[in-house]
Amino acid sequence: MSKKRLIIIGLIIVIMLSLLSATIIRSGSLKTMLQSQLAAERFRGRSDSSFAQVSCFYPLGSGINLNTILGFRQTVKSKLLEASLTEPETGSLSIDAYSMTGSLTVKGFRGSYTASALGIGGDYFLFHPLILRSGSYIFEDDPAHDKVVLDEELAWQLFGAYNVAGMEVTINGAVFIVAGVVQRERDFASEKAYTDKAGIFIPYQALVEPGQAVFSSYEVVLPEPISGFAKKVVSEGITAEGVEVVQNTGRFDTGKLWSILTSFGERSMQTSGIIYPYWENAARLVEDHLVLLLICSILLSLFPIFCLIIVLVRVAVKLRSKKKAAADWLDNQKEKITQRIWNNNRT
Repeated sequence: MSKKRLIIIGLIIVIMLSLLSATIIRSGSLKTMLQSQLAAERFRGRSDSSFAQVSCFYPLGSGINLNTILGFRQTVKSKLLEASLTEPETGSLSIDAYSMTGSLTVKGFRGSYTASALGIGGDYFLFHPLILRSGSYIFEDDPAHDKVVLDEELAWQLFGAYNVAGMEVTINGAVFIVAGVVQRERDFASEKAYTDKAGIFIPYQALVEPGQAVFSSYEVVLPEPISGFAKKVVSEGITAEGVEVVQNTGRFDTGKLWSILTSFGERSMQTSGIIYPYWENAARLVEDHLVLLLICSILLSLFPIFCLIIVLVRVAVKLRSKKKAAADWLDNQKEKITQRIWNNNRT
């Protein structure tokens, strides 16, 4: 092989390895981009224990009510005891959040606006830590359930400002206090997935009549002493027709992405009637991008590997040829020495 050809092949390998490095770096950044998929890591903190985040999504006309959630919380405690996992005196080994969607007309001093409403319960903002522009989040243990969180767009529509924590809005004749204003996610996947208008986060108790709340999304973080424990507990503990259970933790691992690749096209068919919340659509979009990057990584690896194999084969052939030449030279020298000795003996 000529020197010029070797240089060209070397340059191609360098370019492909550079592109491969870029795809690996991009994949790493995508895997940690969505905060909605990292609740288990946040909840774990500095603990040595393993936790997993699991989500349930329900079809239209289906869902779970508060009694089901409260019952599941008791089931979790019994399952943890069976696994010899005891909750600390202060704190908990699990957290959850649940939500339902709707639409509300919200009135501020600049006028009224019909906003997308998310009725929330549990530790919703631990699962979805949107950046606060002002104020604070709302929590499940707020006694009055009279506080709301606005997104930036709704705050601007109602007040013409973002620093409006403590101000009041009116919803269906009831007065609510603005606890805080949040910034929507700015990553490409969330921006693509969020197609609703300005939004408000409101305690679910204020969105529907007491006892009529049906939640379309449920999220939980549980201990994961062995792989699959958390998802199994959820799948067995919260049953409903058509429910889809997703383990968020580890969903971007190579093995899971490979499963998506091998079932290409199937998950595009949605037959269960589930309308995913925007954060799940964003996660699925990231999965698609990661699968594409996985394919690129494989293809970019093939040429350098092929070239390496060719080089190794050529080196092996050359070494074998040199070894044979050395053996032939030794045999030739032996024959010369033998012939010289025989000639000396004759004389």
